[in-house]
Amino acid sequence: MVYGPSTFSPQEMDRIFASLKQDRDLRGLSLDAFAEKTAFYYGEMDGTHPFREGNSRTLRQFFVDVAAAAGFDLDWSACGVDEASRQRLYVARDQAAMHGKREALAKIIRVGLTAR
Repeated sequence: MVYGPSTFSPQEMDRIFASLKQDRDLRGLSLDAFAEKTAFYYGEMDGTHPFREGNSRTLRQFFVDVAAAAGFDLDWSACGVDEASRQRLYVARDQAAMHGKREALAKIIRVGLTAR
C-alpha cells in the first residue's frame, strides 16, 4: 500500500475526527451499523496513515476504545489466529482504505463485536 505525504495527515485527521464527532462517536448504533461505520472510519484513518510505525495496531486499539465508549466489546483476536486470517484483515483493510470498499472489513469487525 502506498501512503500520501505525511504533511496532509493533521488536516485529514482533523476532518475524520470532526466527522466522527458528528456521528456521536458511533454511540447509539446497532451492532451492524456500528461495524459498518467503524469500517468506514478505519479505512479513512488507515488511508491517512497517521502513525508511521504501528499504525494498524494503534487503529485496532483505538476502535476497541471507541467500541467500549459506545457500549460494545470489540475483539480483534480472531484476526490473528493464523496467517490466513491476518491476510483477510489486511486485504479488507486495504480495500477500505484504497477503494472505499468496506464490506469485508465490516464483516470482520462484526464477528468480533458484542454488546455489553
